Amino acid sequence: MGSNKVTDEKLRQVIEAVPPVTLPPRAHGPQELEWEPVGEQPPVWIWVQWPDRVAEQVPGFVVASNDRVCVVRFETDRGTRQVTVWRPAVRRRSPQLRGSATA
Repeated sequence: MGSNKVTDEKLRQVIEAVPPVTLPPRAHGPQELEWEPVGEQPPVWIWVQWPDRVAEQVPGFVVASNDRVCVVRFETDRGTRQVTVWRPAVRRRSPQLRGSATA
């Protein structure tokens, strides 16, 4: 029979599994998304919102965008995440720093 005791490790696993906030499709507006070709996705800084902690700025790539939103991809300890954020939450970063967390 398993324990129902909450440990720091179990709590950490639950918190890390919470996905980031993503905008719903209706936020996209009337303009279609323009998808970036694989390998040509521009490197950016993304302000990512989490439902259980403060927003953080992370390096990532724009997958698609329009005049209102950007679909972005970024890495976490639990793998790759893809979310939709408001366009002002994204800022270009230098391509030569691609993949660098200190870009």
